[in-house]
Amino acid sequence: MKISDPFDQNANKFRSSQLWKSLNEDLFNYTNELDLSDFRSSEKQINARLASWAPYDATQRYYKNILFNLATSMPEKFFYYYQKLGNSNLGLPINVKVNNMEINLDYLFSIQEIIFLESILPFSDRIVEIGAGFGRTVHAILNNFNSVKSYTIIDLEPMLKLSSRYLKEVLSSSDYSKIVFIKAKDAEKVAKIDLAINIDSIAEMEPEVCLNYLNLINTHARYFYIRNPICKYTPESIGIKNIPQIRFDTVANLGLCRKVIDIFDEESLSLYRKEYEKIYLPGPLWTLFKSEVSYPWQYYQHALYKK
Repeated sequence: MKISDPFDQNANKFRSSQLWKSLNEDLFNYTNELDLSDFRSSEKQINARLASWAPYDATQRYYKNILFNLATSMPEKFFYYYQKLGNSNLGLPINVKVNNMEINLDYLFSIQEIIFLESILPFSDRIVEIGAGFGRTVHAILNNFNSVKSYTIIDLEPMLKLSSRYLKEVLSSSDYSKIVFIKAKDAEKVAKIDLAINIDSIAEMEPEVCLNYLNLINTHARYFYIRNPICKYTPESIGIKNIPQIRFDTVANLGLCRKVIDIFDEESLSLYRKEYEKIYLPGPLWTLFKSEVSYPWQYYQHALYKK
């Protein structure tokens, strides 16, 4: 009579799944010792399956996780402003659902901007935005503040075509009629304004153009709000490889905050936030009114200046 081996029985009782049998064969080479020096590196796939993350992921998982965590951290007034947007889904953005609202990153930023500016927006009758993109901030402000009498967009001609079409779709006819579209080459035609806005575009301009816009703001505005990167960074620092040097140099030489730093080093970020606040001061009669980190990207900064 053959006596069964209890260890064999336990091996079957606690057997690995077919998934892990396959993974064991794919990930581990049993003919050699596992090289501990780099098995958790971004080039290796081993730790991507041992842990719940991977530095490179072709899915929307990490983007949506950032968006979801950010949205759930917002204060109650965020949702008050967001629900007044109306149609914020034109263009099929990626959404998460929080407080029974579909939230996308573009308009999450817009409401962050409104919260940062909410002490002056009710008293800003005339607003100018330099480089409005597709128009998310225009849309958010006009739908939340009836006190705005005119909103001027200064932009490149192709972007004006996009923003004019988009805003006509998402705004009421009365709010759309408040918008004035000015080509960048005609920027000096702008009249006196209460608030000038620049979001994520001055850093993509030639330095001379940046200074020309700051001079325009200095002579025409009472407040200036900026939300832009405080520095430059190398493509390699975020895992982008094989970028031609000439392409990197082109980007690195734009804007006024051109220092290349590690954007995941808090000490460096703290130092260059102070530099950013000084660099974008429009003129000698201006003071920094308010400044804070622009989450989730800590190398971006909100800053509000007052004349």
